[in-house]
Amino acid sequence: MIKLSIIVPVYNVDQFVERCVLSITNQDIPENEYEIILINDGSTDNSLEVITRLSKNYSNIIIHDQKNTGLGGARNKGLELAKGTYVWFIDSDDFITPNSLKELLSSTFDNNLDCLSFSFNCTDEAGQVIDWIHFKPDFNGKSVITGSEFYSNNYHDSYLCFYFFKRSIFLDHKIYFEQKINMQDSEIMPRIMNHVNRIMHLDKIIYSYVKRETSFINNNNSTVREKYYYSIIAVNDLLTNFKSSLQNNDALKLGLEKKLVSINKILFLQFLYNDFDTDTLNQIIKKLKQSKLYPFKSIAEQSKSKKIIYNTLRPFINKYPITSRNIYLKLRK
Repeated sequence: MIKLSIIVPVYNVDQFVERCVLSITNQDIPENEYEIILINDGSTDNSLEVITRLSKNYSNIIIHDQKNTGLGGARNKGLELAKGTYVWFIDSDDFITPNSLKELLSSTFDNNLDCLSFSFNCTDEAGQVIDWIHFKPDFNGKSVITGSEFYSNNYHDSYLCFYFFKRSIFLDHKIYFEQKINMQDSEIMPRIMNHVNRIMHLDKIIYSYVKRETSFINNNNSTVREKYYYSIIAVNDLLTNFKSSLQNNDALKLGLEKKLVSINKILFLQFLYNDFDTDTLNQIIKKLKQSKLYPFKSIAEQSKSKKIIYNTLRPFINKYPITSRNIYLKLRK
């Protein structure tokens, strides 16, 4: 019986993918209990050669080589190939804790879970632990809750790599990843959690999330940032439509409302600080208006001082977007 399918999209990560794969193979359960599905998504470096070499030593490694479809397309192919009761999506530049799968799977099966979350740390490219992103989910003092209740409390923690999911949730409800957009985890998470009846958290560091200087999230290229901005708008539209389709699920709706408020803040800050030229800014405003995201709404901010600054600035950005933005950035220098 294959208990777990680990799906790893691989794209131009020849410097990191071996560490990732070896961490997944260095485990405390038999190879016939889990499979490692490596989707080479049109890599142009030596990634395919690296994983092909590794696969010769492990019977549970499956390699699928395809033309580039993006992260969503690669994950969807992994789901199509998967045979495990549960699935785990792992990024190919990250790695996991050795000899951790036995405890994870025991927790999952013994408690009849639809989803298991677990703790993680962040590291630099060399694998040294750093202080970056944190994840401490709120379970309302309970050990097991529904996915809707979980999302309402933890809508901001939408990194899929920190969860096991029952594969049948995807198959039974035809849940697939959007292709060619960023922030896919934020878009798909509430759709998954809508069908999770039992989720539990294991407070143990299982996953190491690597901060790469050349990763997408740290890329300052204006073209890349523009694509990212349009992806945020697309995710907002998809979540808005999903929220409208929900019936009798107030907890999930509440989580989605809070998520949409946070997206409004992200769009405002990205508009304010990204190095976009005037033509791009005008195109962005046009797209924001089409999605009813402009004028920007009140900005939610944890810091009281920043909240005052942003909401004082917001009416000027809404009325004179480019001029106000440029004046603010000059004054800020």
